[in-house]
Amino acid sequence: WVRGAFDSARLQKAYASFVGIVDGPMGEELNYGNLRNNRRNTHLPFQPPFDGLELLGREGAFAPALLELLGDGFLLESSTVITTPPHTESQQAHKDMPCEGGIVLHVPLHPITEGF
Repeated sequence: WVRGAFDSARLQKAYASFVGIVDGPMGEELNYGNLRNNRRNTHLPFQPPFDGLELLGREGAFAPALLELLGDGFLLESSTVITTPPHTESQQAHKDMPCEGGIVLHVPLHPITEGF
């Protein structure tokens, strides 16, 4: 776990914005299919506040580690939010990309313990 990599207020704003679009027309457009146990995978739109999260850019929170592990040419394949219905069965951590050397980063948008 990497705690404190993102500003809590920015994550809360991203969460509120995502909740505001996920069930509307934009959410339907950005959704690309149901996953196991009715999970949904939704692309993040490249607009405020999501474009300000600095996920994997050169100045991003994880850039130093990714540069060390993957080298200068690493690419961001996608940035999505996976939503799960209440009481959904847990899954083991896994990656959904077949590429060797691929890394999946999970950033919770909701509290997983008290606070962020």
